[in-house]
Amino acid sequence: MQVRPARFMFLGSVPTPVRSMVFEIVRAWPQRVPIQVLCSGNLTIERTLAPLQRCVSGNDVTLYTCALGAAAAGFHLRVRVRDEHRDRFGWLDDSLTDDPYETAATVVLASRFAPAHRHPRHPYWDRQVEGFRKQWSDLHAGTTERLRKGLPRLEAFHVCGALELLDELPDDAAVISFPPFTTAWGYENIFKQLHALFDWPAPQYRVFDDAGIEELLDRVSARRHWIVAVPYRVERLAEHCHGLAHTTNRGVPLYIYASRGGCRVVMPRQRIEPLPAV
Repeated sequence: MQVRPARFMFLGSVPTPVRSMVFEIVRAWPQRVPIQVLCSGNLTIERTLAPLQRCVSGNDVTLYTCALGAAAAGFHLRVRVRDEHRDRFGWLDDSLTDDPYETAATVVLASRFAPAHRHPRHPYWDRQVEGFRKQWSDLHAGTTERLRKGLPRLEAFHVCGALELLDELPDDAAVISFPPFTTAWGYENIFKQLHALFDWPAPQYRVFDDAGIEELLDRVSARRHWIVAVPYRVERLAEHCHGLAHTTNRGVPLYIYASRGGCRVVMPRQRIEPLPAV
């Protein structure tokens, strides 16, 4: 089985038109304002803002994102294969080094076959694991290099919940947040198998249920500079709605709310042709 080095793989990355809106809004903010991204995901917002050379920090609670964030912020995140999976996956520990980029590459690659730990004698997963193991040296080196070139440089990355971080965030910090759309633990299931495979200093945090999302919206919108995006209208923030992005007919619309900025609407471009009369 031929496997290629991994690219960024986080599901639900921010669409290009929305990234453009965020870039335009943040560019008008004062240069000195520190920016905190909540729920960093694939570090898409951080990478979008990199050309502005602002003081940007990230935040998340999943191992996948925290490994990327640690590399971007330049600190070591302790990650090891869990004892119960060491017989089959202990070879991954050799790539979980003090180099945060190498550790991040290991986590990114392992996310592609992490469910195999639940299937010890399954032909499909056995073939997946064996394919990765045979090509690991090249795959890991290639993925590490891509991360070194592709990740932005962050001022800091906070391994904690978004609501907990807001308790400690300075009042003058600007906040950008694209909170998870599937609440009450649903978003965590994406990386459930990855977390079951590795032991790492996972944070304790409040669950992002519907009430948690509403609290985040209220607390973020109380700041001087802020941006949030959610897939539904928020009537109490109607005056701050500066964008709507619905890039495909069946896609999820994103409403962009911000402290200030221009207004943009992105809708699907559908080609219509006349039906010839019979």
